[in-house]
Amino acid sequence: MAAVLACGLHAFASHRTAGAILGLCPAPTRDLEVTVAGAGGCSRRGITLHSTRSIHRTEIGTCRRIPCTSPPRTLVDLASILDRRRLRRALERSVELRILDGRAIGNALDRSRGRKGTGVLRELLAALQGEPPPVRFELERRFFELVRDAGLPLPVVNAYVGAYEVDFHWPVRRLIVETDGRATHDTPHRSRRTAGVISS
Repeated sequence: MAAVLACGLHAFASHRTAGAILGLCPAPTRDLEVTVAGAGGCSRRGITLHSTRSIHRTEIGTCRRIPCTSPPRTLVDLASILDRRRLRRALERSVELRILDGRAIGNALDRSRGRKGTGVLRELLAALQGEPPPVRFELERRFFELVRDAGLPLPVVNAYVGAYEVDFHWPVRRLIVETDGRATHDTPHRSRRTAGVISS
């Protein structure tokens, strides 16, 4: 909020900073990123300042009371600075958070024709259609690919079994696989909870 206020009345968080506020990507380790609509704004220490004359009124909102770009516009901005893998992850996070709006992203892409990364974002968005629910961690992705490549029945991904969310679930076979690793499960409390789920 301080960074946005420092850049003037028509400023809002954008790019990686908006992505972090919305939960689409990790918080930036470099300068905070702020965009100013129209001309104006001045550079500030610790702030990377962008300017735009083409942002639509629907592409600016608030999150946690901080003015920032909407999820569709944020994804378009991220497409110009993230590599393909990180952009795909941000797109998957928008699905997990239930804020993916394909039509709104399409409109934002149409308004941003010619911008760097828009072609990649269109490809990723098209590829996402019809896929299983996206995984959240690289280990989950590798396990899912292992199951798929082995020709085994595909599991339900990140689903709830009773009150517990599990990584992979084969309901017919009453089988659950967790891939979070020892950092998540190797504690007495977590071990007891996992054992309770398996035994039930």
